[in-house]
Amino acid sequence: MIGFRPVTQGEHLYVRVVDIFVNYDHALTKSIENFRNGSFVGNRSEEFADYFVGLYYFNLTARLVKTAKSILCDPNGNEFTYRSSFLTFLANQCSISEGQFGRANVNLLVNLSFEAALASGQSISNSTKNIVRASVPMLECYICGKSLFVNPVDARDAIEYEHVWPSSYGGDSIAANLLPACSCCNREKGAMMLWQDTWKHSLILPPYPSANDLTEINRPLKIALHRRRIFEYAVQHSLTLKDSALEIGPADFSAFAPMDLTDAADFFTIQF
Repeated sequence: MIGFRPVTQGEHLYVRVVDIFVNYDHALTKSIENFRNGSFVGNRSEEFADYFVGLYYFNLTARLVKTAKSILCDPNGNEFTYRSSFLTFLANQCSISEGQFGRANVNLLVNLSFEAALASGQSISNSTKNIVRASVPMLECYICGKSLFVNPVDARDAIEYEHVWPSSYGGDSIAANLLPACSCCNREKGAMMLWQDTWKHSLILPPYPSANDLTEINRPLKIALHRRRIFEYAVQHSLTLKDSALEIGPADFSAFAPMDLTDAADFFTIQF
């Protein structure tokens, strides 16, 4: 899923990963399209095609960032050994070589991976926090809509600053990548990069679910559904993820329900 405007090092890496393999890995692209357009029992082929391709690109992007970060931790290394180690990883563990994808593309992957690794885990300055607060119309959690305060009476109402693109995967601690969030949503979203990389397979609700059944749609799943909408809107309108989130607004966590009450609902058929 590309087409949104990247602002962080991690997003630039992800976009390049998708772009390179869409253009060069024709076997993968063809397999996904065949699956997407196929008529399979269960009537979820298109949804699972989107799920698989997102999970595939998440996995590769995450591995590139984590490996680059691990290599950079070697105190005895230098630019040459870091690069050599990463090229070996790409060739041996990811089957990514200059012969298949071109020297320029591989060099770009190496550079973007190290830049994303260096951007990971940055602290948020007070001046950046001030800019973030000034950039939103209300101090509320951008995910669930809870009101937040800088100096709250109750610590549970304290504002936190959430990396829209996760910090652990190259999400810079800049105002363009930060939004106010409550502690619950910040904690439960964690390092979620795409909607595909959260645990959702066990959610199967019966037809005509009861109020108790609907409690199985927990906060992480609601965050993932909200995140899917943020990505889709950002792609449709060529926005940054932050701007897309602000235009969409928070999700009403009480409004999540199946689209079709006659079907056994899963993640793909929940709406809000």
